[in-house]
Amino acid sequence: MTTIEHSAPAITPVTAVRITPTYPDGTPDHRRATTRRFETPAALAYVHRTDPPPITEPLQYDRTLPPLLALLALDDHPETDTLRAVDREIWWHGAITITVELWSEPAGTDYLLIPRWRRIDSSDDPRVELPHHRTHTVGEALRAEQPLDWPRLDPTQAAYAVQAGVSMLLTSDTPPPPDTVRTPPGHVHGRATAHP
Repeated sequence: MTTIEHSAPAITPVTAVRITPTYPDGTPDHRRATTRRFETPAALAYVHRTDPPPITEPLQYDRTLPPLLALLALDDHPETDTLRAVDREIWWHGAITITVELWSEPAGTDYLLIPRWRRIDSSDDPRVELPHHRTHTVGEALRAEQPLDWPRLDPTQAAYAVQAGVSMLLTSDTPPPPDTVRTPPGHVHGRATAHP
């Protein structure tokens, strides 16, 4: 029996979250995308996980597991309704995976695209703990199964190119988050730097 090893969570402030459900074949349904903004930033926790081999099998290598993700906020965060809405939208979509985009304006308008966020059932929910914070949503960042051109909110900019095997894409070359709850992006193709 092995024990999964977890890194300490890396925390990123979040000022907007955009959730895009997928069709049964895994392609995104941009028409049903929803965006939620935070006046007071929430936090995204990223936890690297590995499954080390049993002591009885020393020649095997550690197996990297999908990163663990969690959306957290201070215990007294003033926008609990928005946090609940994000949680509901992640759980509402019956698809196995969704696409999640996050903006972090305090850190220079950084943008994070998770092409395949898989929700984790509450019965199996491995809590991500942070002092004075409450965990609202937990999931895993799965690797993209096929290349994907992800359209930007500004249709004059080339799309982000997500290659197969990538679980997260991070860039600062992006416009600020959208103002409205529903803002389907344009469909323009191009490339971006992806980080597996």
